[in-house]
Amino acid sequence: MIVRFGYWLVLLTVCCVTLANSEVYTDEVEFDNNTFVDNVPFQSDCDCGKFSRSCSYVEGKKKCICYDLYADKQGTCVSCYCKNANYYNRCEFDDSGSKKCNCLKGYAELNGDCQECNCGEHGNCILYAWGKTCRCENGYADNYGTCKECDCGEHGICSFSAEYKQCSCDSKFAENDFGKCEACDCGENASLLC
Repeated sequence: MIVRFGYWLVLLTVCCVTLANSEVYTDEVEFDNNTFVDNVPFQSDCDCGKFSRSCSYVEGKKKCICYDLYADKQGTCVSCYCKNANYYNRCEFDDSGSKKCNCLKGYAELNGDCQECNCGEHGNCILYAWGKTCRCENGYADNYGTCKECDCGEHGICSFSAEYKQCSCDSKFAENDFGKCEACDCGENASLLC
């Protein structure tokens, strides 16, 4: 900021060098009613710990860039490793400080690591202490831990039971000979439920 004193113009900038990161941080100071006022946090006060590549303030929030195998946990770079994780963004901490692993395809997070978990190319696998669950794409259903094609049409939900396809059709729809739910209205006095 430029401040005029008499005939002289003065540029006020506070500067600090952080040797550990070899970066220069500056903090502009405003002159307001004959007093100096900081307009942003002083960058040299930004410290993410010894495993930090850099530290800065972005829109008033502290941002830590950490070395490999470390991640920002509430403003400090701490060890963060997930076996079989995606090379980029493999490990991170959420806002509450809980560790999250970004696992490779065919793996899912359990107990802070990526463990083998595969539902096939048409599903996402989720691991629990008791086993796995497959979240299959539309038109597919879980069949013994693999997402297989299973379609009952737009008026039914498809599943497998002992490897056989089953359709749970909407009200007033029934499964036809082709394995699709179609409209079925047998009238008011019919004994057959559609």
